[in-house]
Amino acid sequence: MKLTPPTELSEKFVAAQREQFKAVAEHPFFTRFATEATPAQIRKALLGFYPLIDSFPRWMATVRDRIDAKERPRADEARDWYRRNIKVERRHRSWWLDCGVPWGLTRRDYASFRPPAAMEEQCDFLRRIVREGTVAEAAAALNYAVEGATGEWTRRMRDASRARYATLGIDFNDKALRWVDAHAAYDDRHPAEALEVVKVFATDDASIARAAAAAVRSLEHYATALDDALRA
Repeated sequence: MKLTPPTELSEKFVAAQREQFKAVAEHPFFTRFATEATPAQIRKALLGFYPLIDSFPRWMATVRDRIDAKERPRADEARDWYRRNIKVERRHRSWWLDCGVPWGLTRRDYASFRPPAAMEEQCDFLRRIVREGTVAEAAAALNYAVEGATGEWTRRMRDASRARYATLGIDFNDKALRWVDAHAAYDDRHPAEALEVVKVFATDDASIARAAAAAVRSLEHYATALDDALRA
């Protein structure tokens, strides 16, 4: 998506969720990881967040398929943005499985793990919003909120993960952390592009407020799932 200058509406959107965004990006799971993360917490997070990772490309495809490229200006650009990024997310899904290798996790472990209630609630919300919400609400909750906050914490975790793994004596290589490295590298632009999608489809105070509310709810579920991972 071509980036455009902020508007009054887009600034309202960002401001409305700033607190919840920060709560995820600076969650204790990440800020304390380098010195306090336990193997049980790391395994629980890897397994528990897999349903989100696994479903992400499908949810993006749902949003893409709802966009009529001729419905409004830049709708074709938004649809193409989803098309290109679905391919990326499918690749990242396999990289998440690689994250579990140093911890002895297999594909069977991921497939058989019952996600905690907090993650089920987040997935249920996102599944519903991409199908029943507006395109702006879906982009806000899925791409701006989840990917944006993820980009923030992965930049912190690039070094924190390596430091903690070394302290715990875990045998790992860069392949095991390429999911983190990739998101730290590219998610600085992704939220800005997702915001462009929101701007295309939320063009008045009411629609931007609904999109912001969807992002807030998504981030609240995200933070609750992280709280749960700390209780391992």
